[in-house]
Amino acid sequence: MEGEVIAISFDDAYECVYRHAYPILDRYGIPATVFVIADYIGKKNLWDVPLSVKRERHLNKEQIHELVSRGWEIGSHTLTHRCLTILGNGELKEELEISKKRLEDLFGVEVKALSVPFGRLNQRVADAALGVGYKIICGFFPFRLYYGRAYIGEIPRLAVYSIDSVHEVLSKVGNNKSRLFREVLKQNIINFCANGTILVKSLG
Repeated sequence: MEGEVIAISFDDAYECVYRHAYPILDRYGIPATVFVIADYIGKKNLWDVPLSVKRERHLNKEQIHELVSRGWEIGSHTLTHRCLTILGNGELKEELEISKKRLEDLFGVEVKALSVPFGRLNQRVADAALGVGYKIICGFFPFRLYYGRAYIGEIPRLAVYSIDSVHEVLSKVGNNKSRLFREVLKQNIINFCANGTILVKSLG
């Protein structure tokens, strides 16, 4: 692992990031990136299809300001967490542009990075994101990257899930290609299950 750089990021900007991850990372002087859904700051996650009766709350303005003051980066997770690849061009631009500007106005920082909801990214979305000023586009690690097909500005990520063991987390950041492939496959299967949320929300 010598010479390798690992970036830590959190999608959705849930309040639990402030309660659990932030104190540990701050203790060791490790900053991270949190991708904020601009319309849901300080609100519950009504954008999601709940797996239980409990709704999670998102970070509020004061908590995000504190993270920024401690060196954390703020990125956009769009305006309302809609699947970008199925939106028309006008709605797509709104999700990208309004969220970026609102976060920049609220927290006084340049928002360079976008995390696409549900990891769904195509050339049209990538072009639109670059067109409104994003420099970095984060999604999941798709199989097309094994064949050298990446979009300009794209940074692939591997998610860490609550079901992951320490061994599996190490496989995500290690150099063993077969273990890495298994983690990519697992991520794509789990991400496929998110189609349920996309479907339900589109019907609503």
